[in-house]
Amino acid sequence: MRIIKELKENMAVAVGKDLTISTKDSIELSNFIRGRYTTRVKKILDEIIELEIPIPYKRFTGDRGHKSGMAAGRFPVNVAKILLKLVKSAEANASVKGLNTSSLIIKSIIPNRAARSYHYGRRRGLKTKGTHIELILEEVLKTKETKSKQKTDNNKTEIKKETTQPKKELKTETKKEEPKKGKKVEENAEKNEEIKEKPAKKEKVEDKE
Repeated sequence: MRIIKELKENMAVAVGKDLTISTKDSIELSNFIRGRYTTRVKKILDEIIELEIPIPYKRFTGDRGHKSGMAAGRFPVNVAKILLKLVKSAEANASVKGLNTSSLIIKSIIPNRAARSYHYGRRRGLKTKGTHIELILEEVLKTKETKSKQKTDNNKTEIKKETTQPKKELKTETKKEEPKKGKKVEENAEKNEEIKEKPAKKEKVEDKE
């Protein structure tokens, strides 16, 4: 089994030795799980245990029946139960290191064949199943794209605030200009009165003649 010499600070490990599960089934299930978030992996494993979702087999397809939506598939229940325990123990190790358990991804999962001894009693002559599994989780940080999106969103909110502020000022200015209109109306009324008074003076001059 591969020995882990150096690990990064954002990684956590869980190891299972001499597990009584099929190595072929563990390889197929590990290939299906690798690279996924642990929150999603736990749901998948629970659904496999409840016989809701079959796993596609791509390497060890001999004597595997077809399932709906795939060629060869199976429900590896025993492997799913043990992998679920390993994932939970790795998450516990990550939480001890101070990592965020909601952003953990299965970086690598390596199943290897263990030493197989013979059964006792009625099944003597047959070898037992044994598998070693090494599970490594890694905390995924935010990428540059997500940070740039947040900056653009913040800039948009600032622009919206700037555009809303001058609108309020315009409303106040229009309210101040209302009394000026009244003065113009009074001036026009005075001019009309002066125009009406001018023809009356001409009539008086005609009467004197």
